[in-house]
Amino acid sequence: DADQDDEMDGSESYETVDAVMHTHTGLSVDTEMDAGTVTARFTTQTLMVSVYREVDQAPGFTGNIGTGDVSATCIAYNDDDECVTGVELELRHETAGNRRNTIDPAVWRWDTSGSDRTVWVDKGVYTFKNLPTDLNIFVLADEIGHVEIVPTDNLAAYEDKDANGIEGSGFGSEGGYGHTVSLCPSRKVDPTGQDHGECGSFGFVPTHTVAAHVKKMIVQKDNDDGFRAERAVNVTGVELGLTPVTGKSIAGEAESATTLESPVRSAGESSSSSTWANEVDERQDLYFGRMAEGVYGVSLSDNWAAVANGAGIGREFRVHEGAVMDVTALTGGAGPFRPGDDTEGVYFEVRPTTSTLYGIVLDEADDPLEDVEVTVNGVTVMTDIDGRYIVPDFSRVASRASRTGGKLYVSFSLDGYDTQRDDPNNSRSSRRYQITDADGATDGIDFEANDPQRLDIVLKESAMLATVTGTVTDKDGDPVSGVDLTVVNEDGEDVLHNRQWISAIGAYCTVGEGDDAMNCRRTGDDGTYEMQVRVTDDDEDYTITPSKNRYYFDNTDEVERLEVGDDEDGVDFEALRQSRIRGAVKDADDNGMAGVTVTATAQGRDYSASDETNDNGRFIIWVDGDERYDVTAMKDGYSFTDPEDGDNLGLRVDDDETHDIGTFVAAAVPSNVSTLSGLTVTPGVLDPAFASDEDEYEAEVGFNVTGTRVVATATSSAATVTIEAGENEEMGTGSASMDVELEVGDTEVTITVESEDGTTETEYTVTVTRKANAPSAVRNLKAVSGATQSLTLTWETPQNVAGLTGYEYSVNSTDGEAGTWVAATATPGGGSQTITTTEHAGIQNGLDHTYWVRAVIGTAPGAATSITAAPWPTVTAAVAPASVAEADNPVTTNVQEDTTRVTVSLTSGQAVYSAMRVRIGVVDEDDAALVSLAATEVTFNAGATEASVLVTAVDNLTDATGGDPTVNFFAEIVEDEVEYDDDADVTATAPERDRAVTTDLTITDDDTAPTAPVVTATQVGTTDVYEVAWTFTPDQWGTGATTSRKFQYRMKAGDFADTSADNALWMDVTGGTNVRTVNVTLEEPATGSVTYNIQVRAVTDAGNGAAGAVSGGVTRTAS
Repeated sequence: DADQDDEMDGSESYETVDAVMHTHTGLSVDTEMDAGTVTARFTTQTLMVSVYREVDQAPGFTGNIGTGDVSATCIAYNDDDECVTGVELELRHETAGNRRNTIDPAVWRWDTSGSDRTVWVDKGVYTFKNLPTDLNIFVLADEIGHVEIVPTDNLAAYEDKDANGIEGSGFGSEGGYGHTVSLCPSRKVDPTGQDHGECGSFGFVPTHTVAAHVKKMIVQKDNDDGFRAERAVNVTGVELGLTPVTGKSIAGEAESATTLESPVRSAGESSSSSTWANEVDERQDLYFGRMAEGVYGVSLSDNWAAVANGAGIGREFRVHEGAVMDVTALTGGAGPFRPGDDTEGVYFEVRPTTSTLYGIVLDEADDPLEDVEVTVNGVTVMTDIDGRYIVPDFSRVASRASRTGGKLYVSFSLDGYDTQRDDPNNSRSSRRYQITDADGATDGIDFEANDPQRLDIVLKESAMLATVTGTVTDKDGDPVSGVDLTVVNEDGEDVLHNRQWISAIGAYCTVGEGDDAMNCRRTGDDGTYEMQVRVTDDDEDYTITPSKNRYYFDNTDEVERLEVGDDEDGVDFEALRQSRIRGAVKDADDNGMAGVTVTATAQGRDYSASDETNDNGRFIIWVDGDERYDVTAMKDGYSFTDPEDGDNLGLRVDDDETHDIGTFVAAAVPSNVSTLSGLTVTPGVLDPAFASDEDEYEAEVGFNVTGTRVVATATSSAATVTIEAGENEEMGTGSASMDVELEVGDTEVTITVESEDGTTETEYTVTVTRKANAPSAVRNLKAVSGATQSLTLTWETPQNVAGLTGYEYSVNSTDGEAGTWVAATATPGGGSQTITTTEHAGIQNGLDHTYWVRAVIGTAPGAATSITAAPWPTVTAAVAPASVAEADNPVTTNVQEDTTRVTVSLTSGQAVYSAMRVRIGVVDEDDAALVSLAATEVTFNAGATEASVLVTAVDNLTDATGGDPTVNFFAEIVEDEVEYDDDADVTATAPERDRAVTTDLTITDDDTAPTAPVVTATQVGTTDVYEVAWTFTPDQWGTGATTSRKFQYRMKAGDFADTSADNALWMDVTGGTNVRTVNVTLEEPATGSVTYNIQVRAVTDAGNGAAGAVSGGVTRTAS
């Protein structure tokens, strides 16, 4: 080809008919040659080799991928610009005798420059020119400094094209077919999800020295009563392992090291060093030598962790140049690195993940406490004789307060002392922390790994406690929440131990204000409470008081006698809603009057409530129920006229009511007025009723009343009121009150009213008479009829038994009043008195008389209790004949076989004075359907001694299973209406009368229930269905009606029992009484076996027949 140029650009050839061989010299081809196909081969070629720094730890060069590998032959230079970290390449060619033959310098001119230079290095690419194509060339890679070459340190350019990544014609026998050869064994397409796509021959990974230092901080007791200074100690057996992570560490190798018992190796000990020098202390230093960059899995002994550059190390750690630090200060005795060799490296601090708490526990007198149990995060120790404790090696525990375990669970406990406890997981934040730390804070103690903390504690002696629990409910029995309960001892001291934090208000529960405030417990939604009471003195009374706004309580105060350790349950209260008393106050011109104090004072106890009128003169007073109130109005310089209807005095108030009492009318009072507008004696009733112009009164109370309360209210609220009784005196402005002690007899009370201007004075007197001691009426008086026309009176002691000496009884005279009183044969403790014809000649069966009983103290009789009663005879009952048939059969007998008679008789000599009724009936109500009585009551007229009632057996259709039934009859005197004294404190009961009962009456049953069929079961093929068949003949049906006949069946896995559940399993067989089969499904169990029981019975109106069963049941076993 005349146009063929002389450039060595490859592929020069021409064609001819005959094949010839021609060597291309880089010169032009003879155009005159006659040839077939001529192949031009190069005699020299260019070799290109790539060097890169492996960064992403994925096989192959990934420089085209983001922050992947970097093309470079060197990454660090010295001051002379010489490479100190990288890779250099050498060429060799292989011959039969020596693989390491060098290339002729005349061919490969590395050290020359300019146009004669045959080797160039640019951005990690080596270019070798003018290499003879016939040489078996290979490339060697050598480390410069601390690197690891990957994946291999030599590549052949003449053989194994795929493994060596030869691109182009190659060398040796394959050479001359291209002018450039590249070695790219790491050129891969998408091997791990990345598109590499660029040539890579040799990769290198820098290495760094890795070492670790192991230390644990401890504290120890000294030889006195304190502690030594905290110090770091060596710990043997601590292991740190670094394992290359697949896909993240291309050149790394697994390394592991363990702290030893001695600073240098002894016989049998292993070392982390491949060649040992006594330059590190193996009790605390872990030396790994140089490790290739990459990601390593980190393994550590339990309860140990590692830190690098101030950051905690997790399960993986990346060794890279960013983790390298200057370690010259951490060599020799100062750390785990080797002096002289190591100036930079990766440094791990290995420290325990556990911690230590220590300190001293004292009592309130600053004396040490021995045997205190100290628990921190589950680790428990006891204090020594000096009160010292050290809790070592406790781990972090997660909590509600800090899910990462930032706070300690701590408790200090000793019998007889209050336990101090920090519980970060308590659901109530107010109860999480009790312990005060060294800084005086009570917000929990922080967990600090490998940092011993000191905590000194003072324990207080435990209060001696008793526990009281109960429930507060309303009148319907529903729980009442929000009730505050306080408790005081006999000295009035607040003795509640477990005060309650109320989160809604951010404060502890208290009742009252200032110095009067007391701690309390508050009921929850279920109305319950639990209080711990400090027992200040055994066998002392403690008063528990409930309170809630707008409520009052049936038992305002509950007194309990408590001792240490008592657990009093059921101290309950009933909470009742308060009621409202409302009204108005107006002046003489009918205008509302503000600033008037309106007070409702209870008549039955020392209790009052007030309200001040508003600008419209209106008032609302909230008061407790179940009381009578006197409502009064007061304002200086005024008197007040009661509401028109007088509802303000003696107003009866129950719970949850509203009472509108009307309007008070105010009138200005002159300053010289000295009268009373109100005067009460409680208990007691003034005689005459109070009036301002009446100045002498009397009042009478019973013997049991030992005191009364006198309240006097002046017409003028500015007047001075003085009350005197004996040597006692009470004085007030506008009103005054006094609790007056009463002796038996008369007590005089003087009330003096001095006018506002001091010009007038009025004196009132009240004489209160306390009655002498006398018993109250006897209780529960009864009359029991006895034999031979007699009565026995019985009773219980009266409520007032102080000084009781005996009892008396009497029979009414003709005018219905008690007659002569006779001493009863009864002790003061209560008893009975029999009345016969000796005590009462007129006593007679059926004749009513009134009998009286009273208690006596000395010669002073108490109130009498009466009862109207009559003795009654004793009745007996008998049935004859004692056996009857269920239905009469007059064809075979001349007597009626289905009837009998119940005869009632009176005991000999006990005829009645007047007509007497006797009730007759069946003892067991379930037997009542078996018989019919001609009458249920008979009357004995005066003188009669016997009466009878006809009884007929009922002909039913039901078979009496278990034998012929029996029936018993009773006869009892019908009681007349009771007559007794109308006294609320007395209960009288009519005479008791015994019930007579007959012997058994047997009723012969003529009904028969069906008998049991014979039952079998056969499986239908291999299915779960079984055919149940039974044999039953017509004579087995019994006496039941034909129309009532049917069959029933039931089945169950297991045995049948006589229960409602099993009886409900019976199912009717459909198709009539001629059917003798039914199909049932018996499922095969998933595992094991199960036995099914199957029963069939016949049923008529004569009853359920006996059940027939498949013998042994049907057993199904899992296949």
